[in-house]
Amino acid sequence: MRVTGDSRCPVAESFEMARSRYLVLLALALVVPAMSIVGVPPAAATLPSKPELTLDRIVRTTPFAGGTREVDDVEGIAYVARDDAVWLADDNGNALYEVDAESGKLRRTIGAAEFSEVPPLGGGELATLPRFDDLESLAYDTANDRLYVFSGSCCTTAVQPTAFRMDRVDGDLELDSYQPLTKGTEFTAAGWNPDDRKLYVGSGSQLQTYDFATNTPGVPIKVGGLSGILGLDFTDDGKDLFVAHSDTVVSRVRWATKARVPDWDLQLARFDVRDARGVEVVDEQLWVPDGASRPSTDPNDRAVFVFDVGGTGSTPAPPPPSPPPPAPTASFTASATSGTAPLAVTFADTSTGGPTAWSWDFGDGATAGTQTATHTYAAAGSYTVRLTVENAGGASSTTVGVQVAPAPAPPPPPQARELVGNPGFESGLAGWRSASKATTLERVRGGHSGAWAARVTGRGDRRTVGLEDARRGWAGTTATGTYTASVWVRTKDVGARLVLRLVERRSGKDIGTVRTKRTLTRGWQQVQVGYVARAPGASRLDLAVVLHGTGPKAWFKADDVSLRVS
Repeated sequence: MRVTGDSRCPVAESFEMARSRYLVLLALALVVPAMSIVGVPPAAATLPSKPELTLDRIVRTTPFAGGTREVDDVEGIAYVARDDAVWLADDNGNALYEVDAESGKLRRTIGAAEFSEVPPLGGGELATLPRFDDLESLAYDTANDRLYVFSGSCCTTAVQPTAFRMDRVDGDLELDSYQPLTKGTEFTAAGWNPDDRKLYVGSGSQLQTYDFATNTPGVPIKVGGLSGILGLDFTDDGKDLFVAHSDTVVSRVRWATKARVPDWDLQLARFDVRDARGVEVVDEQLWVPDGASRPSTDPNDRAVFVFDVGGTGSTPAPPPPSPPPPAPTASFTASATSGTAPLAVTFADTSTGGPTAWSWDFGDGATAGTQTATHTYAAAGSYTVRLTVENAGGASSTTVGVQVAPAPAPPPPPQARELVGNPGFESGLAGWRSASKATTLERVRGGHSGAWAARVTGRGDRRTVGLEDARRGWAGTTATGTYTASVWVRTKDVGARLVLRLVERRSGKDIGTVRTKRTLTRGWQQVQVGYVARAPGASRLDLAVVLHGTGPKAWFKADDVSLRVS
C-alpha cells in the first residue's frame, strides 16, 4: 500500500490527528506486511461503510510535472499496476499519455503517428484520424495485461467510433489492433471486472459488456439513480463498482445487486472538481480527472484530483489464528531418472501432511517454487534433485538422483527456402498489391539490383502508403522454422518512417505480429524482420511494407523483396 502526503492538502492536521494517523499506519504495516508496494485497487471488504473524503494531492497536466507537454481535453483514465502508471486519454489532442503515478511526470505519448499504424483485427485498412478523433475512455485488463481504448462519435458525421487494443511489446504497452464500432456509439466509460473477467462499457444511464474479439456489446444494464456515466472502475475482487457520473459525483455500486451503496455518493464539487471524466481506485485512493476548461492561469486546468478514502465501519479484525499443524513429510516422483540431453523431467509432489510451500533444487543451479515442476537438463552429468516442503508446523526434505547422457550430434541445419515468387518485379507486379485504395502501385525503372522496381504513391494528401502480398500470403501455409523478411527501399522523402510487418493469421484471426521500423534517407536501404510461426501448418503469414511520409503524396520504391524460412 502506498501512502503519500502533500503540503498542498487543504486540511491541516492537528497533533492528535497526526498521532492517530501514525498509529493507523503502524497497525496496517503489522497486519498486511506482504502487500505489494505497487498500488492496486482495494477489495470491497477493506473499504469503510461510511467514507470520509480528503484531498491528498493534485496531479497537474498543463503542463505535466517537469515538462512542457499539456493535455488539451482529458476524457479517460486507467491505472496499470505492473508499471505503476496512470494512462490518460486526450480527446482534443488525439493522444494517450503514460504518467508516472508517483511523480506525475510524463513517461510516454502515443499520438496520431502510432494510431495511424494500427490495422483492424484480422487485417485491412490502417486506422485514420476519424477513428481516433474522439478518444473517450480507457480500461485495463489485469488478467491479460491489455489496455483498451474507446473513441466515440462526437462531433461530426465523419467521426468513426472505434475500440483499440494495446498489448505488451518489449516491455511496453503498444497499440495492436482495432475494431470498428456501430455508427453513433459513444462509450464514455469503461472498466474491467477481475471477478468475471469481462470488459464493461458505459454511456448515458446504462452499462453493458463488450467483447473485443467478436466486436459484440452485451445486454444493457441499469443501476437506479445513475445517469450521465463518465467513468468506471471495479475493486480488485470485482464485488463493487465505482462510477463517475452527473459531472461531479462518484458512486459506489454493489455489483451483485446492481444497487448503490448507502452513504457512498461522493460529492466532489466541494473540492473544486467541475467535470469528473473518470475514476480509478489505486490503493485506497480515488483518482479523478477533471475535464472542465478553466482559465490558462488556473493550475488545476484539466488536472487529476487524488483523494484519500477514510471513514468508519471497516472489516473487523480476524479471530486469533489456529495452532500450527504438524510438519509435512516430503516425497515426490520423477517422470524420468535417466536419458539423453536435453532431458525434460517432470517432478510431481506426493508429500503428506498438508504442505503449503514447495522449493525445488534441480542440482544444476536451477530452482522452482511450484508444487509440480518441469525442468530440462541441457548438459550431461549426475544430478541430485532436492524437494523441501513446509507449512506452519515446519519443513522436511528428500532427494532423487537423475543421470543425463551426452546428446547425439545435431543434424546439419536446413537450407533457407525462398517463398516470394516475384521478388524483383522484373517481369511485372504479379503477387503484389497496394495496401490502400488511395494509393497507386506501378512498375518503374531503376531497381536496386535489376532494371525494375515497384513504386507505391499516395494520391491527394495521402501520407501513409503501403505494399502487401496479394495472394493470401506468400507463406500460404506456415511451416516450422524461422521466417526472415527483407526488402530494399528508397524515397526522396528524407525522414519518412518505414514499417516492415509480418502478421500470422489462422481462421481469419491475427495470432501473431512482428514489425520493425526504419527512418529513411535518399539511398537504397535494407529493412529486415524475423518471426517464428505460432501455429505451423494451420496458419498463413502476410507481409506488408508501410511508409509514413512527412508530407502529402508520400511514395517509396521497393525491390528485392524476400521471405525465407529456415
